[in-house]
Amino acid sequence: AESLARVDMAVACLLKRRLDGAADSLAPVLAIPPGLRIAQLGGRLADVRVRLGGAEFSGSQEARDLGDQIDDFVGATIVQELDGPSGAR
Repeated sequence: AESLARVDMAVACLLKRRLDGAADSLAPVLAIPPGLRIAQLGGRLADVRVRLGGAEFSGSQEARDLGDQIDDFVGATIVQELDGPSGAR
């Protein structure tokens, strides 16, 4: 639940154009190991990713970097879900 609250906090920061606050809010979330991630995070982070692509952040290297971190997080989560709990393919 804390991770979802942090994603919501990041969205609030982005609405205020506080990219640094969004990055700070998301840092602990993006550090969660794949096996401990909850399914709802992917959809919520997708919203953050869309907001990072908005005109207000165009040209921002920090926004691109945070977007890349989100992409990596979501990609690793998908792989974990496909591998299943045992991690075996």
